[in-house]
Amino acid sequence: MNIPSTYVQNLTVLFLVMIAVSAGCTMTAAPPAAQTSGPADSDQSVIITETTGKITVLPHPASRIITQNGDVAELLIAFGAKDTIVGVSDTIKNRPDIAGHIGDVPSIGDWQNPSIERITSLRPDVLVTYGTMVKNTDQIKAANITMIQLDCYRIPKLASDARAIGNLTGKTDRAEEYAQFMEGSLSLIESRLNSTDSEYPLMVYTEGYSDYTAHGRESGGTLLLTLLRAKNIGANLPGLSQKVSPEWIIVEDPDVILKIGSREDMKSESLDDIRTRIMNRPGFDRIQAVREGRVYVINGDLISSPRAVAGVLYAAKALYPDQFADIDPDQVLHEYATRFFSGADNIPSIAPSLNKGAGHA
Repeated sequence: MNIPSTYVQNLTVLFLVMIAVSAGCTMTAAPPAAQTSGPADSDQSVIITETTGKITVLPHPASRIITQNGDVAELLIAFGAKDTIVGVSDTIKNRPDIAGHIGDVPSIGDWQNPSIERITSLRPDVLVTYGTMVKNTDQIKAANITMIQLDCYRIPKLASDARAIGNLTGKTDRAEEYAQFMEGSLSLIESRLNSTDSEYPLMVYTEGYSDYTAHGRESGGTLLLTLLRAKNIGANLPGLSQKVSPEWIIVEDPDVILKIGSREDMKSESLDDIRTRIMNRPGFDRIQAVREGRVYVINGDLISSPRAVAGVLYAAKALYPDQFADIDPDQVLHEYATRFFSGADNIPSIAPSLNKGAGHA
C-alpha cells in the first residue's frame, strides 16, 4: 500500500513534538507560527520563543518564576501574573516602581552572579534572565533549573518577547493586547515617515549614560535611529558604545543630539539640567544641533523597557516635530500606565518638553 509522504511527515513531526514535550527540552528549530501564540496542545504544554531565537517547551504554564530582569518583572506585573514571581535580583528589589507592585519577594542576590542556593530553595519552574549578558549559565544548568532568556527591552523584539511572557504564564490575551499596542506605535512611525525618505537623512549623535559615550553599531541607539530613518553618526563604531572626544562630535556636526538619561543621573539632576550641561560643553556652540536647540535628553526607561511603546514616539516627535505634531507621547505613556503598569508615567520623560498633541493615532 502506498502511504502519502505528507502523512508520514506529519506522523514524524508529531512524534518529535511529543518527545520534546515529555522531556521539557529545548529545540533550535523554529516552530510553526501557530505554536507561538499559546499552548501547544491539550495537555497545556507551552512553546516559548526566546529573544535568542531558541525554542523552549514546558509541560505547562509557569506558576513559580524567578527573574533577574526588571523588564520581565514589569511585563509579568502588566499582564496580571505578579503572583507567579517568587524571587528577584537585588536590582529589582531596589526599584521602587516594581517593588511597590510585588511586595516582599525574596532576593536571589546580584543579577549577574545570583545565589544558586537561594534560587533552588525557592523551587522555581523557570528562571527568566536576559537574552545576553548572562555570566552564570553553567551553574544554573548544573542546578537543573530551566532558564529562559528574554530581554523585553529591545524595541524590535518587544512584541515577540511580550508574547513569550504571555505563553510562559498563560496570560496570552493580555500579552497580545500589549504586543498590538507596541506594534501600533511602530506602525504609526512607519506610516508617518514614509514621506521622509531623503538622500540626506538626519544626522544624530546619540549618547549613552556616560558623557562622551557614543552608541556604536550594535547599540539600541543605532536600532532606534534606523527605525526613525535617521543616521547615527557613531554607527560605524564597533560594539555597543565607544568613548569619543568632544572634537570628534564637533567635526561630525550632528543635526540632533539625543542623550539617554540614567536613573542614577536623575537622582541628582533633572533632564533639563543634563541638557544644559551638554549645550554648554566647550566648543559645542559650533554644532548645528546646539545652535538650533535640537538637543534632547530622554529618560532611558522610555527607550529600553516595555515603556518604549511611548518612548519611540517621544524620540520620533523630537526628530520630526512636524510629522508628529498631533501625537502626544505623554498620553500614550499614561495609557500604558492605565492599562498595564500603574505608575509608569510618574517619571521624567524628555527635555525639553514636547508640544502636546491630539493623541495616539
